[in-house]
Amino acid sequence: MKQIEQMDSLADERIAKMMATMAVAAYLPAAINWTVIMGIMGAGAVSIGKAYGFKLSEEDGSDLVRQFFVSAGTTWLMLNVGSKIVTALIQFTGVGYFFGATFDAAMSCAQAYAVGGCAKTYFRKKYQGKKMSKTELGMIFREKLNEYKSTHPDGPEAPQALAMNNNG
Repeated sequence: MKQIEQMDSLADERIAKMMATMAVAAYLPAAINWTVIMGIMGAGAVSIGKAYGFKLSEEDGSDLVRQFFVSAGTTWLMLNVGSKIVTALIQFTGVGYFFGATFDAAMSCAQAYAVGGCAKTYFRKKYQGKKMSKTELGMIFREKLNEYKSTHPDGPEAPQALAMNNNG
């Protein structure tokens, strides 16, 4: 049992790093931000998988992240894509760049927390020889997003503190 706890702890550290990187990437111009953020989440999923002894390519990690988002449901997916578009429009004005980027950083941290928590649960179960359905993935993804939002109503805080709450 101690080995799985060590894996969980390593996964938490990697979730914290993913969240911190996502928050910084949110300040990049919207045109490149989306690509960078997907790459960060894909690399984060690969890194979390490695914590549990699984080797994935960057492409496999990105595919897994897409699967998490799709599993969360079309309405949820459209709301998040919509928030990215609104943020891009705010940033485009120039005057609202910092506000838009700050809003995007909060959304990006929430997404990273949800992706990281979902990946942690997915790989933990896979390590234990269990499978997860698409419905379970979506449920965990939405739960993690709601957990982040309920514990951080004013936006992101130090990613290390967030990872400490991310028990999968």
